[in-house]
Amino acid sequence: SSLIPAEGMEGARLRAKLLLDSYAKIGCDGIGLGALDLAVGLPFLKERAKSLPYPVLSANLVEKASGKPLFQPHAIREVGGVKVAVFSVTNPEDIQSVKEAGSSSVSETEPWPATDAARDRQKAREAS
Repeated sequence: SSLIPAEGMEGARLRAKLLLDSYAKIGCDGIGLGALDLAVGLPFLKERAKSLPYPVLSANLVEKASGKPLFQPHAIREVGGVKVAVFSVTNPEDIQSVKEAGSSSVSETEPWPATDAARDRQKAREAS
């Protein structure tokens, strides 16, 4: 990644792991992905996301071939007896930098339609 020199990647991944673990300790309900998260590499993020007690969220970061989200688009939490949707859209410029760094298997959808689609999927789930 252009944000992290190759010789600094090991340290960047260690810092990312420590941050992700810290979010778990404070009871985080989910995190959205930004430029520095993506800079440590999608394979690293996808592998770490499997072991986290909270979701890694991005409604608009998708697999190029299928159009399916690479991470969970949203999560529903109950706060004070009220259901709350937690979601994240990733800055398209950050996704572009990932593609330029060699991840040609990713793409993005427009942020607002991705948000609308996540909302519509949740409404359909609740109606069934």
